[in-house]
Parts: sequence; structure tokens; C-alpha cells
Amino acid sequence: MLKRFGSKRIRILAVGKPDKEAKPLIDKLVSNISNFCGIELKSIKESPKRSLPERRASESTKISKMISEGEFVVLLDEKGKKLNSEEFASMLEKALEGFKYIDFLIGSDAGLDKNIIGNVNETVSLSDMTFSHRVALIVLLEQIYRSFTILVGHPYHRK
Repeated sequence: MLKRFGSKRIRILAVGKPDKEAKPLIDKLVSNISNFCGIELKSIKESPKRSLPERRASESTKISKMISEGEFVVLLDEKGKKLNSEEFASMLEKALEGFKYIDFLIGSDAGLDKNIIGNVNETVSLSDMTFSHRVALIVLLEQIYRSFTILVGHPYHRK
């Protein structure tokens, strides 16, 4: 397949490491996406702090240090915009056309600080259901892959 967005890069910054059982599926989805665009997964170590506010602050600080100015940042949050696959593909296409780097943020159950939430370009919900951040990673990767197939007219996505 043609690398339509070959010079562009998607990074997924996720708190926690993927389960070893999920690794083969994650690797397959990353491989599929890499046919269209550069992609990188970055796991942020979960904070050992006990209180939610301390964990949230610690994890948010680590994520903030990884985001550079001029990147398109998408926060995954249950209160975010609900998009169908075509709308998600359209958002991704516009971001890729306007920015070199796109960061997707997946926080832990502690959530993320307001300083991050207030500085993102988009806040998106993957579902009305609540997912662990590990499941959210798989759903996100599948939707990114699906988006690229929509954008190039590949039959993977059917209406």
C-alpha cells in the first residue's frame, strides 16, 4: 500500500504497559498502520503514589514532558466527542494534513491534570462504555487503521 502520509508520525502516549497477551494484536495493528504512516507507542510508567491526585499529577507531568509545541494532541476521555469511524477518519486526515506529528493520550484510571486537558486539540471518546487503558489502546489502534483504510478506499471498512 502507498504511504500516503509517509512523512507524518502518530505517537500514542499511554500510561501502563500493554498486557503480554495483547502484544501480538497490538503488534499486528501497528504493522498495519505503518503501511500508511509512521507510528510509535510510548508506555508511561504508572505512578506508585497512592492517592489519585498525586498519581494524576505525576503521570501528567511525565506525559507533558513528551509533548512538543506544534503537535496535534488528541486526548481519549469518556466525556469526549463521540465520533463514528468516518468522522474519526476525517479528524485524522485533517490533523495529518496540518501537522507533522499527532499524539494520542491515554491516561490511567487516575485521569490527567487540567493543564493537559486544557491544552489538547481534540478530546475524543471511544465509547459510552468505560475501558481499561490497555483495551482503549487496542480500540484506538484499530480505529486508526480503519481510518486509513477509509481514506484510501480500501474494502476493510464497509458501510
